[in-house]
Amino acid sequence: MQQAAELIPLVFFFGTYFLKGHVIELGPLTIAFDGFMSATLVFMIATTVVAAAVWLKHRHLEKRLMFLTLIVLIMGSLTLLLNNSHFIMWKPTIFNWGISLALLGSRLAFKQSLMKLTLGKQLDLPDKAWWRLDVLWFFNCLIVGFINLYVAYAFSEAAWIAFKLYSSIGFTILISLATVAVIAPYMPHDKPATEEPR
Repeated sequence: MQQAAELIPLVFFFGTYFLKGHVIELGPLTIAFDGFMSATLVFMIATTVVAAAVWLKHRHLEKRLMFLTLIVLIMGSLTLLLNNSHFIMWKPTIFNWGISLALLGSRLAFKQSLMKLTLGKQLDLPDKAWWRLDVLWFFNCLIVGFINLYVAYAFSEAAWIAFKLYSSIGFTILISLATVAVIAPYMPHDKPATEEPR
């Protein structure tokens, strides 16, 4: 559920960005949307509100959500203070590379599967399946991080926005399908009922 909550700030980010050039008047208050900077500010606020709401409901925050919130607030602040959109563009890369590093570190330092530590209560899989999931997610996050930087520096700001909008959906679908392909052979299947002899 907390992972699903990560999508809410993205919706606000894209929605605010596409309001670029619009002005909204709320009584004496006038709000002008300038594009990336306005979207970054709303993204920071939405991320903080979501994290606070999750904590109030569960009295607990997953490390993934804590890490994400910290990155958004740091890189978002640098974006606004220095008026440079590339700082917040680094957020997906830092987040994904952080996950890759955690997956690798868990294996090398503790000889444990981070995926198993995260999902072991929900899934009963053999060690080789957990190994495959670790490798799958390690390379997925590593590659996604590199692609994000390439688009951020090789193309325009608008192109990066479009890339993030569609790649967020595309990469999520691909990694989800790949994950299902790994765990499906180990899922319990209902055996057909046998007819009792008469």
